[in-house]
Amino acid sequence: MNNYGACSDQVLGCVATHKTLDGVKKSYAESLDWHLNAMRADGDEIPEVLQGEYEFEFIGNKFKAVI
Repeated sequence: MNNYGACSDQVLGCVATHKTLDGVKKSYAESLDWHLNAMRADGDEIPEVLQGEYEFEFIGNKFKAVI
């Protein structure tokens, strides 16, 4: 079975998988949105780089948010 997976060291516990690279990028963005909303609801601290506008860099099998 071939599959792509993604995670970020900036937001532990937020992961995504998909059959295609484009699909995993979209899935991770959706997962991150859900994850950040849950963090806000729980009163958790949001990483500074994710508090404003940001873009993703895809490095190997990990995403990194950049301003």
